[in-house]
Amino acid sequence: MPRARKARLSDDVRAELFAKWHIRDMEISKADGVTQVKHAMFGWMPPEDYYRLQKVHDILPLLEKIVEGGYRMKAALWGIDISFGVMATGTEFPLGMALVAGAAVLSVLDQADGRPDLAALDILALALPFGEIYLFARGAVIFGEAVGEPVERVQGNLEFFQASKREATVAAQSRPIRPWWFF
Repeated sequence: MPRARKARLSDDVRAELFAKWHIRDMEISKADGVTQVKHAMFGWMPPEDYYRLQKVHDILPLLEKIVEGGYRMKAALWGIDISFGVMATGTEFPLGMALVAGAAVLSVLDQADGRPDLAALDILALALPFGEIYLFARGAVIFGEAVGEPVERVQGNLEFFQASKREATVAAQSRPIRPWWFF
């Protein structure tokens, strides 16, 4: 049985497909239709894989908006001035300075703990979109760990005093009630 000839694309159609969809060539069977697609970057692939690859183009505008929002948030946060009074001077400095200082402190702490990956991420967060959220979260966790030990100690003391209070209450309730002149 002779093999069916594969259809070839004209140069005009090929140029249009390349310009729009990054397709360099296609294998077309008269019986099955398109069997292979040659992508400009990834080479030959089945049409199903090419279709999945094109779905990335649908997601890109959404990702662009997300990244743009991250940098808009960054610009808004870095533009905030924090005022504080040192001997009633009313000094102001931008929040960005505090973020840089906090990132540097977090990086040094992570480097001291032997986590160079987190130390690098702390510095990179200054440039990445939504990096400030990461810095605030990391600062809160480290602050919580630093405050956690004294809080646990205070909770232990409260439990001790509550137990002592219960014992004193039970001891006081077990004594008979006498009139005031009897003491």
